[in-house]
Amino acid sequence: MATPSQGPQADYERAEPGHAEPPPQQTRTAPEAPLAWPGDSEVRIVLWGPTFSGKTTFLGALFLAPERIEGFGTWNIIPLSEESSLFQRAIVKTLEDGHAFPPKTLTEGKPLAWRFVGDLIGSGHSRRLMPFRVPSRLRGGGWNRSGDTVTFTLHIQDLPGEAYDFSKPYPNQNAIIRHLADANALIYLHDPLRDADEFEALTMGFFRDMTEALQTYDPDKLIKGRLHHHVATCVTKFDHPAIYREALKQTFALCDPEPPHAPRVTDENGKAFFAWICDLYRDEGVNYMRAALETKFLPQRVRYYATSAIGFYQKNGQVNLDDCVNSGPVPDPVTGKMVNGIRGPLHPINVLEPLVNLAMAVRKAKPGTPGGGR
Repeated sequence: MATPSQGPQADYERAEPGHAEPPPQQTRTAPEAPLAWPGDSEVRIVLWGPTFSGKTTFLGALFLAPERIEGFGTWNIIPLSEESSLFQRAIVKTLEDGHAFPPKTLTEGKPLAWRFVGDLIGSGHSRRLMPFRVPSRLRGGGWNRSGDTVTFTLHIQDLPGEAYDFSKPYPNQNAIIRHLADANALIYLHDPLRDADEFEALTMGFFRDMTEALQTYDPDKLIKGRLHHHVATCVTKFDHPAIYREALKQTFALCDPEPPHAPRVTDENGKAFFAWICDLYRDEGVNYMRAALETKFLPQRVRYYATSAIGFYQKNGQVNLDDCVNSGPVPDPVTGKMVNGIRGPLHPINVLEPLVNLAMAVRKAKPGTPGGGR
């Protein structure tokens, strides 16, 4: 079995190569003010995962995804606050110019907001994501259709993983629980390599304490005894050889027939891929997490993705399976020493797609009901 220390990408957010202009880092303390969602936020998504699960890297890749993915329409991501804009610029500079993985959470507890404006026509996804005839209850508000354009506003409060560890005291813990309960969608980042070994207890405790706290906080929001949230379960590090090679071998993944011929897991295979990866890296923590996703949430509201924030290394627009790992030794821009970093441009895999699918699911749910828009 692979362990979290194997492979060049095992320590994404632990690598801290120098930066000519380092992004702002803050003291790791919880926000002083209670967390709250803006009153007009219809799509309220929490980026959810244990410590070192890659939340900040995932969020940074989101800003680059519209320029790097094909077949998902044309998207513009517009920051709606100065802090959101500063965060976006800092993390893109770290990933792109510094070829470095970002430090852990940069803006702990600060509300960040972006408006997503997309044109899906001709993308192959327009019919699935936005039917030609839009029901009247989906028009207006945060999801508009004018010609070929769809628009929604995303609010995210990116907290450190330890803020969600309810087995230990943490400032403003009740506010954090309320913040989660008021969300209508979650992105859960599952790192199979890290969760498979020394983080087993953390994975199990994280899920158990989280779901129990949410169930007891507001029982009126439960649907048939289950949590109301829509969930995108993202299996991270799909670009790691220990994952994509075995997934190809077992036919859960295939190489795209179109350039750059990168491995991918189809939407139809997402749940089967997740079940397979859990069986491959089976332990008590992973088993509990898998069962919690199946029993604590409504099955029809949980979707599964094979995700990579940095994607596969490409040369001349092609992915060579013998040399496609996009992390490894790179020169530190300050010291010149070789450190673990990002080899080439990012090519995010299933980073933007889960967000758009979650937003659509929230909009389709009956307004005013748990998990639906306002």
